[in-house]
Amino acid sequence: MKKKFFAVAAVSLALMMGVTGCSGVADLVGKGDSDGSEKSEESTETQNPEELLKNLVPMDERREALLKDIDKLVVLGEYKGVEVDVAKIEVTDEQVEERIQEELLNAGEPEHITEGTVADGDILNIDYVGKVDGKEFDGGTAEDQTCNIGSNSYIDGFEDALIGATIGKTTDINVTFPDDYTEESLAGKDATFTVTINYKHGETIPAELTDDWVKEQSISEVETVDAYKEHIKNLLESEALSQQEQTTYTALMEKIVSASEIKGLSEDLNKEEMVESEMSSIEQYADQYGMTSEELVAQYFEGQTLDEYKAELEKEIDEYFKRIMVYRAVIKAENLQVTQDEYEQEVLSYSPNYANYGEESEADFIKNNSGDIYDGLLNAKAEEFLLENVKTNEVDAPSTEAPATEAAATEAAE
Repeated sequence: MKKKFFAVAAVSLALMMGVTGCSGVADLVGKGDSDGSEKSEESTETQNPEELLKNLVPMDERREALLKDIDKLVVLGEYKGVEVDVAKIEVTDEQVEERIQEELLNAGEPEHITEGTVADGDILNIDYVGKVDGKEFDGGTAEDQTCNIGSNSYIDGFEDALIGATIGKTTDINVTFPDDYTEESLAGKDATFTVTINYKHGETIPAELTDDWVKEQSISEVETVDAYKEHIKNLLESEALSQQEQTTYTALMEKIVSASEIKGLSEDLNKEEMVESEMSSIEQYADQYGMTSEELVAQYFEGQTLDEYKAELEKEIDEYFKRIMVYRAVIKAENLQVTQDEYEQEVLSYSPNYANYGEESEADFIKNNSGDIYDGLLNAKAEEFLLENVKTNEVDAPSTEAPATEAAATEAAE
């Protein structure tokens, strides 16, 4: 199934998941549990844009298909001049200071603890030398490596063997490479690693806010503490504006969808197909990380079961389809258009990465995906139109402080 552009963003595992544990470890010492698959290599051959664009799905053809019977399927309610309440943007000195402290903590360094013994969960800094049959092997030696005990990022037995070892000392540990290890010359072999435990990570010591530290951040035109504070304030205001825009959009679409009557869906909106695609993605990510789909969902979606996740996904897709139907009705009512130049430029911005989408050539990518790209551009026109015509009423942000007394709580509720 080809990649669908601008589809519901129900699954974002590629962004949410990161490999935890040991960093900077030589490949040969890692677990080596790759599935052996290879990514398609991007073609380096330059292709003529004019020739490539001959593969575009015609805009008129696509538009006609998207808007087919839309007047019968959707009865629009009020969609211009809809009023929405939004919280005023107010950034306090306390918020600025809190963000600065977060940045200083993120830029800090862990305390180096050089005594005691290793326990499960410790983060260590180590050097190691690996030997098989008494001889060092390529990739088995490294220095200044970070290892999180319990992450299972090294080969089986490596991390467990360090538990109880003395920090600041050198110890030998014996392990066996898996029979299916990716480096065949090491598969199934017994190995000895001489590991020096340099230190373990303690509490993070925040960086100190000074002019010199600010300069090290390489922020354009920000070289003093006062300028950095102003930069953080501007950053918080920008984030608040983005949040306000998202809140406006969400509230606006809720009102428009509620005021409209959606009698049916366009033929291309297939919930079963989209659910199947997203669940397949879950399975693929689970396989990649050596987990079952159930385990992956429980870990990355707040303990949900696979059935609960699927039910939530179906609800999200239903709401997504409602918005798309409203978009299409607005597109028809307002005769919103995508220009040929906009269409071509957007397609060409994606097409050099066609290999990432499983296509055999850039021309195939355009032939198979340009229609979806057009859909996204047209939907963006509808979203832009609706947001340009919304009426926002700024209101004070609700207090996040709890009432001091029971009487105050009762009064607040009333």
